[in-house]
Amino acid sequence: MAKRICAKDRPTVDVFTIKAYCMPMKKHGLYMLTFGEMCDRFSYYGLQAILVLYLTQVFHFSADQSYGMYGVYAALGFSSPILGGFIADHYLGEKLTVSVGALLICLGNLFMTQAGLALNEVGIAVLILGTGLFKPSVTSLLGKLYSNQAGEKTKAYTIFYMGMNAGAILGPVCFALLIKYLSWHAGFIVSAAGFLASLVWFLSLAKRWPVTRSTLRLPLLAFIIIALGILFVFFLLLHPNALGFTLAVIALIVALYLANLLKGQAKPTRHQTQGVLTRMIWGIFFFSASLQVGSSLTLFTQTYVNRTVLGWTIPTALISSLEPLWIILSAPFVTVLWSYLQKRNKMPSADAKIVLGLLFAAISFVIFYGACGLSETPQHTALLALLLGNLTLGLGELFIMPTVMTSVSENIPDHLQSTMMGLWFLTSGFAGYFASLLSKLSGSPSSSAHGPENFAYSFMITAIIMAAATLFKLLLLIRHK
Repeated sequence: MAKRICAKDRPTVDVFTIKAYCMPMKKHGLYMLTFGEMCDRFSYYGLQAILVLYLTQVFHFSADQSYGMYGVYAALGFSSPILGGFIADHYLGEKLTVSVGALLICLGNLFMTQAGLALNEVGIAVLILGTGLFKPSVTSLLGKLYSNQAGEKTKAYTIFYMGMNAGAILGPVCFALLIKYLSWHAGFIVSAAGFLASLVWFLSLAKRWPVTRSTLRLPLLAFIIIALGILFVFFLLLHPNALGFTLAVIALIVALYLANLLKGQAKPTRHQTQGVLTRMIWGIFFFSASLQVGSSLTLFTQTYVNRTVLGWTIPTALISSLEPLWIILSAPFVTVLWSYLQKRNKMPSADAKIVLGLLFAAISFVIFYGACGLSETPQHTALLALLLGNLTLGLGELFIMPTVMTSVSENIPDHLQSTMMGLWFLTSGFAGYFASLLSKLSGSPSSSAHGPENFAYSFMITAIIMAAATLFKLLLLIRHK
């Protein structure tokens, strides 16, 4: 039976407080952690949706400069959870790491409300480190809350995942509308307020729920590492060209670490791990296309697409919320499809699903290429093409993301799963960097020679890369049948 904390012995509480304290602690903790994750995704994807526009319109960055900073944000936003997981496991424990991460995200959003560029860059650096600390530990805490309850844990993670996707949709939508009707800074204020509420809720509950407390080890060293991490991210924001070298060094360290880690494993484990790593590499191809939604596709939409419908101009950042929205709307249909095929023993293999995901990415960028040719027409054909392209890209992600995560869960031993999941975040970080490089092929809208054709060139190159990856993966699949 779940542990209950009742308020019957408290002298002054109202009926709502009594109901809250009498709620089973696990369910109370689930709602709190889900709300925190929703706030995290609200903040992360809200800024991701507007970052390029914010830099080009408020601080007058060139397109290339904004793409460079966007690449740092996307790459480190995905890979920083590796550092956060390390700090939680070796120094602070999950509870304190979640608290510090939430506080940093709140402060980072407040920095973003300031007028100066330097303070905004500090804010982005603080946000990246805060996300890195918060995300892995809040997920781990949820798992511990439902330890030894596999069925309940699955239901809990389903609710948690819904909250995560809700934040990913609400972030771009709210930021876009707040910018349109209030100011650029309104979204950051709402995000900071949400995280402050999340932090207060977490601190009020953290000592009472049935999770084993972690022992603090060298907390001062942990805070020094966090401070150095913020300074390093700030340096990369000032010098985004150094991101490629940084990721190359990280890749070399990870490769050596994995080689040493797998050396002592049984041959079947090594073989299965290599298969999962290969699927992660194909994931880099997909997300290097997908993550352009927040960079070159955003600038193309802002500059060349007729967004006025029935007298109302759709905020550009609002269109960035379409892909996660399509993912949520399409997921039930894809789930039904898999169940239908599984009952008839026609379920495609994991590698076949990856081929389909890459194919959808290629098709989506062919559609975006077509939108460039339609952008100068007064009709809304270019806007409709963007809607269709985002839908196709969202479908592709439904074939890629669950496949890789399932591969980790089913093929990797328990003692290596956290490491491999961290590596999956890291590969997404590489994809963010490559997405920024592909975006730079579109040039700068401020250039006199620039036009929709430059974006068309960038989108077609991406489509060709995705098509080549699809064909190559398909040939490998046929060869190994």
